[in-house]
Amino acid sequence: MAGSDPGGQTYDHTVSLIDLLATFADMNHIPLNDQDAEDSFSLYPVLTGQQKEAVRDHLIYISSSGNLAITSGDWKYIDCLGSGGFTYPSVITPVPGGPSGQLYHLTTDPGEQSNLYFQESGRVKELSGLLRKIVQQEHSRR
Repeated sequence: MAGSDPGGQTYDHTVSLIDLLATFADMNHIPLNDQDAEDSFSLYPVLTGQQKEAVRDHLIYISSSGNLAITSGDWKYIDCLGSGGFTYPSVITPVPGGPSGQLYHLTTDPGEQSNLYFQESGRVKELSGLLRKIVQQEHSRR
């Protein structure tokens, strides 16, 4: 774009490959219906320097076995025990009195080694609730 080069800048917020769909539509002035790309957020305002803040506040992941996780800010909530995929251990059966999910502070624990499920129960409630809401409404963008 002539005259709007925001070069040399860094965008430190969460993005996903799915965001390319809404971004390309926005770049080409193609409106998206509510049913189109319902989990895609346009990065076009960021690319043109019109916006510096985050275009999305969360990202949902699905494992190869269908288990879900969500990141928001510095936090990641995983709605199961184990990796839920091909990494060992794939499945861990919850024990009575133990956690049924996982919560990690990604800035201080990027390797996801210290499960804060019980220490941050409010955060677990917040993220598991957001995950449930998005799954129930079947979209995140609208």
